[in-house]
Amino acid sequence: MKRLITLIGLLLLLYLLLRLGYRFYGRGHNYEYNINNGDNNFTIIEKFNNDKDNPNYYFEVKIDDNTFYLQTYDNFKNKSKIIKNIYYYSNDIYKCILPIFVDDQIISDILCKRNDSEYLYYYNNLKGINNDLDEFANELLQYGYDSTKWYASNEKIQSDGVSLYYNNMFSNHYVLLTNYKGILLLNTKNKKVNKINLFSSDVYQKKLDFVYKNKYVVADYNMKFRFHEFYVIDMTNGDKSTIISNNELSFDSYIQGIVDSKVYLFDKDSKKQYAIDMKKNEIKEVGNEKLGVKIYNNTTMEWEVISAITASNEQILFSTKNNEEKNGFVKVDKIGTADYGYYFYYKKVDDKYLVYRSNVQDNTQLTYVFTTTNIDNIIYFYDSVYFINDEFINNYSDKFGVRKIASYNELKFNDNLYFSAYAK
Repeated sequence: MKRLITLIGLLLLLYLLLRLGYRFYGRGHNYEYNINNGDNNFTIIEKFNNDKDNPNYYFEVKIDDNTFYLQTYDNFKNKSKIIKNIYYYSNDIYKCILPIFVDDQIISDILCKRNDSEYLYYYNNLKGINNDLDEFANELLQYGYDSTKWYASNEKIQSDGVSLYYNNMFSNHYVLLTNYKGILLLNTKNKKVNKINLFSSDVYQKKLDFVYKNKYVVADYNMKFRFHEFYVIDMTNGDKSTIISNNELSFDSYIQGIVDSKVYLFDKDSKKQYAIDMKKNEIKEVGNEKLGVKIYNNTTMEWEVISAITASNEQILFSTKNNEEKNGFVKVDKIGTADYGYYFYYKKVDDKYLVYRSNVQDNTQLTYVFTTTNIDNIIYFYDSVYFINDEFINNYSDKFGVRKIASYNELKFNDNLYFSAYAK
């Protein structure tokens, strides 16, 4: 009997270890469950994707004939059935939900459907329009909801023509701004703008610069016609290093694209192609008139070879992945994988672009998220987006809505200036 009890105990322990291992190291889970809140009954489909780098949750919240689609990259430690309560509001114009997650967490604003619109809106974009909806939001204050969470701070410091709204930045995010003599680094930790001069005189157009992960790389524009060095600046701490080419490079060159850790550059003057290896900090010749020039197709993920004459006469860039097409939008970006992530849709209205977002898992329901004046300088992270609106660099996240990060008046007048961002 004693041996049997021991065996049962060992089997139970093994079962618990297997369950625990599956929870933390398995591919994820799918659950369907119900929440009853007074007169309202919600059906929730919860899908957890245990991605190694970006674990995420996707939800479909159903009530009556309405379905709300949600997604979050918040860390819930692989728990299941993490929506614990839902507050619901309905009138002739709006139907809104506010999910309450495990440990009473509120991770996004009230999400609303408007009967006269095909789009969804967060309450922060509707506040003051409907008195009954405002009253519903005020009632939720007693349950931990705080609409001021989606208001940005106006506290700032000013330096070198930049206003930095340091309280609005994530502590692990770093923002870079290019200027005429080098770059400006912004972060919230030291509440200052770190100016790094790289050139002795103003350079108004820099074709040979790029950002790779946390590194800003630019040709030595202190030289006039040809150069040997690229400056490399670490965005997180301002450390400076160099990558040196054994061959002279011409400023009559252009960046073709990035594949893996290599940045490809074509020198039109010498008709040679170079690969800048960011891992090895070295530059090697990989193409010329004899060998041809390698071109990468990001859609087919295959290389092809063209002549150096063609690359010299035309600016041949590596093709980008095809975006999903949707009528009425001038730009559609997909962020993530086939299993999870977001689509961002850009719709031009006058001189601005209204931006909507949907989940990859179901892209039929679009939610308005922000407005931008520049659709070329967008930096995506899974749970937030950096973009330009007039002279402001803004960040959007579900946690805080739109927040001003910095203002730089030159962004309105010089298309050659840009910003980038890095999340550590």
